[in-house]
This record gives sequence, structure tokens and C-alpha cells, in this order.
Amino acid sequence: MAAVVNKTTLEFLPAVNTPDYPSSLWLINPDMSAVANEPQKYWKLDIPNNAVLLQTLAEQAATDAALAAAAAAIPSTPNFGDTWFNQSDGVQYQYNTSGKWKAVTKSIIIFSRAGDIADGNLAVGNVVNGASGFYVAKDATIEAVCANISAGSQTKGFSLFADDVDILDFNLSSGGYVQSGLEIDVNAGAILSITVDGDENIVTNPIVNVEFAWRTTG
Repeated sequence: MAAVVNKTTLEFLPAVNTPDYPSSLWLINPDMSAVANEPQKYWKLDIPNNAVLLQTLAEQAATDAALAAAAAAIPSTPNFGDTWFNQSDGVQYQYNTSGKWKAVTKSIIIFSRAGDIADGNLAVGNVVNGASGFYVAKDATIEAVCANISAGSQTKGFSLFADDVDILDFNLSSGGYVQSGLEIDVNAGAILSITVDGDENIVTNPIVNVEFAWRTTG
């Protein structure tokens, strides 16, 4: 039995059957006194002397920098369900079946209008200007939309716009609407707005919630 250290990966195995580990690939029973109780990431090999040494302080700093850079980089070959924390924006992302990195935590925009309305724009928050919209600060993917009213036309139509592009049309059913499973990409800088279809049918106190996830490519 012997302790061995891989010459390429620095993998350490404390007790192995020696003939199974060729000396061309492994240090056999190396002197490891210099790295006792030291993190393995700071090990380096002294192959001529069959020893494992501790990196200098400068080498340790370089190792830490390299590991930090690798952790910050988006995985190059992700699998469904993989997660990645983007240190630049502080957001945790997950890779989904559509091949997108989307934020784990979702965000919701609330569009509404107090009172009766037959056509026009809904407002964002409590702003007075009903034609206002939501500024998309980063690339995002709309995943769900739901709507309801307190009274009025039970089948009223609405449209969701990104800038001047109509990206989703929907109608209420019995005064409500729910649609999940959407994958509508919108880019940073777009203005999202909701319009009420322009006919004579009135709705009262309409509210539309748009759920989205920030999206990144790294």
C-alpha cells in the first residue's frame, strides 16, 4: 500500500495498491510534510525530489485569482438545471430547456388603471400618465401574464407591446386571464406597455401582471 499524488491533477489518494498506479503518472509515497494541513489548491509538485511543496504567497494569490475568474465565467457547456451566480450583476441564473440562462428569482410588473376604461394604455404603478411603460433595464424573458377586472366586459381584449411591437394579444375569459409557460424575449432598453382594445366595451379597474426573468448570455 502507498500514498500517491497524481502528477497532473494533484489528486491525493492516501492508501492504494501501488502496482495499480504507475510512477509515470503518480508520485509514490511523496514527502508531504510541507503541505500538512494546507489547502490542496496551494500544492505544487517537486517531481525530482518526490515531494509536494507549498506554493509561495505570490503563487497562492495567482491561484486564487484564476479560481475566481473561473467561478465568474458562465459555464461553456451547461446542462438543463445548472445554476450560475453572475458576480457582475449579483443575480443567480439557471439554464432551462430553451437554452437560456434565466434568473431564478422572478420579477413582476403591475399594469393597472383605476375606474372605467374602454381603450387606451394601462399605467405602471401609481403614475398619473396612463400611456407610460416599464423600462427593461436588462435582457429579460416574459414567462407569464395574468389579468382581472372588477366589473365590465368579461371578454375584453388586451395587447402587450415591447416598444411599438405587439408581442402578445389576449382576451379575458369570465373577467380573468392566466397564461404561464411563455418564452417571450425582450431586450434591454425596451419599453413594455399594455393597451386595452379600442372598442365600446368598458372594463373597470383592470389589472395585468406580467412575470419575467432577467436573462443573460454571460
